[in-house]
Amino acid sequence: MLGLLAPLILQASTAAPIDATPLEAGRWVVRETRESRTGRGGISATLLADTGDYRLVVRCDFSYRKDISLQLLPATVKDPRPVRPAALSWDGPSPPFNLVWEEAGPGVFARNGQDDRDATAAALELEQAPGVLHFIGEASDGSAIGATFRSERGRAEIGRVRAACDL
Repeated sequence: MLGLLAPLILQASTAAPIDATPLEAGRWVVRETRESRTGRGGISATLLADTGDYRLVVRCDFSYRKDISLQLLPATVKDPRPVRPAALSWDGPSPPFNLVWEEAGPGVFARNGQDDRDATAAALELEQAPGVLHFIGEASDGSAIGATFRSERGRAEIGRVRAACDL
């Protein structure tokens, strides 16, 4: 069970930022987290939704094994917590990302499965093809939620995350 929660628990841990710039819509920000007692942690690139209420995170967790994940998290505790995302997709005719989302902690995350590399493939696409992303889902109270993320560029930031996972 801890393995399922590790990416989100670590995302919330005390961060030693690589980029201390505050989050703002349209700009990827890279941060590294380390647990002070063990040195375990990870590196993440975070993009704030246009409305400022959700964060899209591409994260390499290098605590136990190098594993990449995509996370959808509320920006504050006041924002509705996503529990069942329906889709994360590009603006236009592209199909939604083929991701299996898991509920954990304050949001949801998708990671590579035993027989697939879907999170890695999605991270690579986010890195190489900036554009407009749409997230739709359901909040813990059953209400519909959605967010739009404008990713003008993410090549360097997501590239740093993927490099930390040796991908």
